[in-house]
Amino acid sequence: MSYAVFRGKRKLCLAEMVAGIGAKTGLMFRRKLKRGEGLILKIPNCRVSIHTMFVFFPIDLFFLDARGKVVEVAKLAPWRIYLPKKKAAHLLEANAGELSVKVGDRLSFRKSGIRN
Repeated sequence: MSYAVFRGKRKLCLAEMVAGIGAKTGLMFRRKLKRGEGLILKIPNCRVSIHTMFVFFPIDLFFLDARGKVVEVAKLAPWRIYLPKKKAAHLLEANAGELSVKVGDRLSFRKSGIRN
């Protein structure tokens, strides 16, 4: 299911939400994300390491708590591993430099009914 990602009233991107095995593969084997596209991973409320093995483009990582508050932001180049310092309930992955999101911002997800 696709979700529109908002900061306040401003739509930031359209993202597919995945959990389970989909969260384990994430963006692996994708050559690129379209502009305005992202991926939301539902993760346990813990520190989960993220890697970009077989992800062929740089991405930004936005770690969110259960209320949608951004608790950590990181940029990750291809073939890297990142261990967040904070616990998170969701992770938004997007093209590097595309979204102007910072720690403390509150994001919301709204079902869009559109398939990516």
